[in-house]
Amino acid sequence: MVPCLLPDKEPEYEWHDVSNQAGVRETKMRYKFDYLPAGLFNRSQVRLYQFSDKSVIWKNGSLLRKNGHLALLKQYRGEHVEVKVQGPRPENILFMIHEVIEGLIAESFHGVDYDFLVPCLDCMKSSTTEPCMFPASKIHRATELKAPFLQCDKFFHTLSITELHAIMPPDSSTDFDIHLERTVRDLQDLHQDLSYDACFVFCAADVPKYGEEMKKVSPKRLRDDLIKDGLKVWFSEDLSNVHIENVAVAMKDSEFVVICISNDYIKDEHCSNIFYYAKQTLHKKIILVVLGEGLQWQQTNLGILVSSDVFVNMQNITRYDNKIKELISAVRTRSDGANKPKVFPKCFISYCWGNSKDAVDKGTRKQEGALGWGDPRGIKTFLEKEGIPCWMDVEQVGKRGLFEDIAEGLRHAKVLVACVSDEYARSKSCQMEFRFAVSTLKIPLVLVVVGTGYQWELSEIGMLSLGSPKISFQYENPTAYDRLLKAVRVLHPKEEEIKAEILQREQQTAEAKANAFHELLELAQRKFLRQVSQYADSMEKKQYPRLFVIDLLKKDEIHKVLEVPENKTSKAEETTKLQNQEGRTGEDKTAGRMEACQEKPPDQIQENNCEPKEKTACEETKAKNDVTSEQLQEQSGKMEKDVPQVTRSRTGKMRPLIRRQTSILLPKFCFRILCEHEQGWHIPGSPITISADLVQDVDMAFLAQISPYLARIIAVLKHSALGLECFSTEEGLKLIKNLEENCGTDSEFKTVYMMLMEAVMAADRKRTLGGLARCHLSNGKIAWLCKEHQKAERMTVEESSSEQGDNNDSVQAKYDGKDEASESTERVQSKVCAIQ
Repeated sequence: MVPCLLPDKEPEYEWHDVSNQAGVRETKMRYKFDYLPAGLFNRSQVRLYQFSDKSVIWKNGSLLRKNGHLALLKQYRGEHVEVKVQGPRPENILFMIHEVIEGLIAESFHGVDYDFLVPCLDCMKSSTTEPCMFPASKIHRATELKAPFLQCDKFFHTLSITELHAIMPPDSSTDFDIHLERTVRDLQDLHQDLSYDACFVFCAADVPKYGEEMKKVSPKRLRDDLIKDGLKVWFSEDLSNVHIENVAVAMKDSEFVVICISNDYIKDEHCSNIFYYAKQTLHKKIILVVLGEGLQWQQTNLGILVSSDVFVNMQNITRYDNKIKELISAVRTRSDGANKPKVFPKCFISYCWGNSKDAVDKGTRKQEGALGWGDPRGIKTFLEKEGIPCWMDVEQVGKRGLFEDIAEGLRHAKVLVACVSDEYARSKSCQMEFRFAVSTLKIPLVLVVVGTGYQWELSEIGMLSLGSPKISFQYENPTAYDRLLKAVRVLHPKEEEIKAEILQREQQTAEAKANAFHELLELAQRKFLRQVSQYADSMEKKQYPRLFVIDLLKKDEIHKVLEVPENKTSKAEETTKLQNQEGRTGEDKTAGRMEACQEKPPDQIQENNCEPKEKTACEETKAKNDVTSEQLQEQSGKMEKDVPQVTRSRTGKMRPLIRRQTSILLPKFCFRILCEHEQGWHIPGSPITISADLVQDVDMAFLAQISPYLARIIAVLKHSALGLECFSTEEGLKLIKNLEENCGTDSEFKTVYMMLMEAVMAADRKRTLGGLARCHLSNGKIAWLCKEHQKAERMTVEESSSEQGDNNDSVQAKYDGKDEASESTERVQSKVCAIQ
């Protein structure tokens, strides 16, 4: 992109009014420079080019698109830059653009003074085109003076300082905690709104080919019938193009999983992995629907897992009508219906309560000449008996507020039945309702004249309704109801059209909510990384990835660390089994053994202070078969309690007391390093183990000490699709609860993070860096990325970190036990002791 060759003239583009769009918000930020250096704005355009709409970009502006959001970046009046964003969650894109401008100034335009302004929240809620803008300097000054509120200059709205800080980029650890708390709360609310009744999974190979639609049941047909029955269903047209982490998020948010199983499904490795994840990891309720031909899948490992489950056989298309009822019945028994989408009537009845005899009988003030022959509420009853559902305020309002509910009902209406009268024309509420429906939403209109007067024809109501069909209900009219029904049916959509519209709206809403959730999660991750990057940059250490988390080791990872095949027993396990069989003869023997251990070098110490007995081949085989990893873990726990954890060497450094005994302790916790990709973090490599040789007492007390960091990062990670063991096991959930109860203060956060980072660096003995490399991104930022994300366009990878990162996971589970490892052991032990 060459900015000087861009056109001078601003091109035409659409920028919609969001006041009439449900679920869409608009926000803005304005930058005011004392002097705007040449090139600053255009370099911002270049760094944001990946999101630019190529048809709408000129010298003084760019239109950006990202995840269903629109952003307008525009320079005007020489020293001003304005950013406007609209979408379900515009804050993330606004913050992303702010980081680009902020980074450019810090990198290439030192000394440039500027202030940025944020909008009044109440002005934005009222859809004001020109809201009051609060300068950041004014907000900071009010904070210093401990002023609790600031007042809007235009409409005199009163906003708390906390509210204003929440929409500003975080500049301190205190701001960061406010931002993190608010973002996580929004994530939780949106996460609940995104929940589904069912996650629908099928293999693309089971979709009938052209010409086979009448011979085989299509999974898409099943899915559509479930949606038509009122269920909220997650699905993907082709699972092979969807990352398993995205499917995992949908499964977590669903009550149960509907899997269209077949022989082709079993052969597809991606589909099989999804099944195992749902069944074995998430333990979700599964409903099986059999497609394709044959039942060979029952003889596979996957088939054995579901041998006791009931399935619905859909292989015979001639029995589809009966089988779909059976499937819907099975689904309904497993669903509580909490996620059933709201259905809006397409006929909206607008009326004045004074014209309804039913309303007057129930307490509405009676007005002279207001009651005619027809009752608007009776008209609703008639239309619904004829199969036309109607929206009427007496039944629909009160859930979100009077005007919000009326506006929502009108937005979904296809025909407006306006019961006009003199009383209707005098009511400001009825005028506003009528004007919004006819002038703004352009809803087709049927006039029903009620009451006894005719002055309404001379009002705005009469002018706006010219040319619309009109039926009089003022005096008895035998044909009035039939004429009304005919007029409404002409404008009212057919049932098939309504169902198709509902399906389309649900898909659009689900997509918008998914984009909103993704943007909100990205915003939380962006703010968290911004904070810890400041801490990492202040450390006088070698460069190292900045995101890491402590997690439980998985069973297969434990065996990998010990270099023990999953179904075999190591020599250490055999030794432990022998020790279990011999037992302990008393406290004196234990004390003597401990005393002897302290006198001898670690490499000369034997269990029970004597040579182990020789075993026959039969005994060795039996020991291997009898000892399980769970027994070994239990025995390890006992030995940890019986043997003192650490002692000091002659140099005064801390080291394990008995290396021979601690070496058989199964590691339990590990460090996992995260790829810092801006579109979402993930774990690219194997864990860095916290073995018994490194940290001898990683327990709840220790974890409570480092909880100021762990609690905050886990609060963000638990809303992502990361497969952390602590999210899927009972022990892990207890760990998370403990962290949340002991999250500490923001002042402890920095100290703990820096100490913990040194511990991770020491534990990474081979300096694998989690398989990551330090990269310079196109937007000017620096991030530690995995090999996959290093391939992105306009990406520069630092060679030194790349070479270190290439020495990856294979070396991680294997240590040579030489001086380098011993030195790392002592270093990390001292750091852990410092934290404790």
